[in-house]
Amino acid sequence: MERIIDKMWTVRAVSKEQYQSEKSHLKPHQKIWLCDEFQQTREEENNWLDKLCDEISSWIIRTYEKLLGKQAYKLGESERQHIHDIVIQSKEALR
Repeated sequence: MERIIDKMWTVRAVSKEQYQSEKSHLKPHQKIWLCDEFQQTREEENNWLDKLCDEISSWIIRTYEKLLGKQAYKLGESERQHIHDIVIQSKEALR
């Protein structure tokens, strides 16, 4: 989560100069998360943050499975929930 948050700050730092909405393929909740122009929405609303946490949790699991391939352990619901809980613990840092 620390690496994701570090990257978030890096993207936010350049978004004001480099983000072009007409060329963006980001989902609405990703725009709120990463783009400077959505800072007020980011601070005042919560729906986007719940979607983002779900998406990050899924991404971590997919990346684990892809990187380890056949060597990856089959994750059960309790492991998936644990990963989601870790992401949720960093929820406010993602804001």
